[in-house]
Amino acid sequence: MKRLLLALVIIFSTLTQQYSQTIKIVDSQIEGQHMLITYDIISDKPKQVFYVSVFVSVDSGRTYKEKPLQRVKGDVGKNVSSGKNKKIVWFIFDEMPELEGRITLSFDVRGEVKPKNVVDKQLLIGYKGSFTAPIGLVAGITGKPGFYISAKANPRNFTKVSKETNATDVPSGWYIVPNEAESQRFSMTVGVQKQISKKAHLYGGLGFTSYNLLWETQKIGTSADKEWIKNTNESFKSYEVELGMIYQLKHLFFSAGLTNYNKKYSDITFSAGVFF
Repeated sequence: MKRLLLALVIIFSTLTQQYSQTIKIVDSQIEGQHMLITYDIISDKPKQVFYVSVFVSVDSGRTYKEKPLQRVKGDVGKNVSSGKNKKIVWFIFDEMPELEGRITLSFDVRGEVKPKNVVDKQLLIGYKGSFTAPIGLVAGITGKPGFYISAKANPRNFTKVSKETNATDVPSGWYIVPNEAESQRFSMTVGVQKQISKKAHLYGGLGFTSYNLLWETQKIGTSADKEWIKNTNESFKSYEVELGMIYQLKHLFFSAGLTNYNKKYSDITFSAGVFF
């Protein structure tokens, strides 16, 4: 197992950037296979949040790696608030397995204020359904704009249908069971999302829907032989449009909207899931 010598020298760096904030590394220590960096970030605005990244130098601070460290966790990345005793854990050998022996490292912690017109890119995935198609999924990415894709169906969509009728002709030897009708519905939509506030996103999409009206039929003279038959006069394939709003609650989201298909049918959609 590669190990850095205990004589490892750490050079603390202090960085003052625009927006009147000061970032100061106050401690750093090796704990097993990772390093714990403690720093303060002081701002004139107490509730200010920052994008925080950390850079490393292996030549006593003369040059720093072009890209920030990736194998880190803690008070790093987006939405880090100002304050003292912020901590970053760096998994040394996951990122730089070549390090060994006596090495002089320097760390540079940087913070940037996010401009107001910048929208975080986040992956979202979750459940999506409607009253007529309650089984479904949605996935997408927020941004400016963001995009999504969704699909939904109802349980009857998986019913096997072997016969069709135009509502006047019924297969010989069979009859339609009164008051026994069900529908099959499947739809898929793609669309865009636009963030309108810190927690709210509008979305709109266009897609395809398939709707089949099923009648239950029974073989004449029996009580056991039953089959579902498709009514072709009442079945169709058409476009679908939808509009709605997504509400974000930390890493969770909830949404509600309205969808219309075949120009005359409307349905309420709802979804819930997580942001990554």
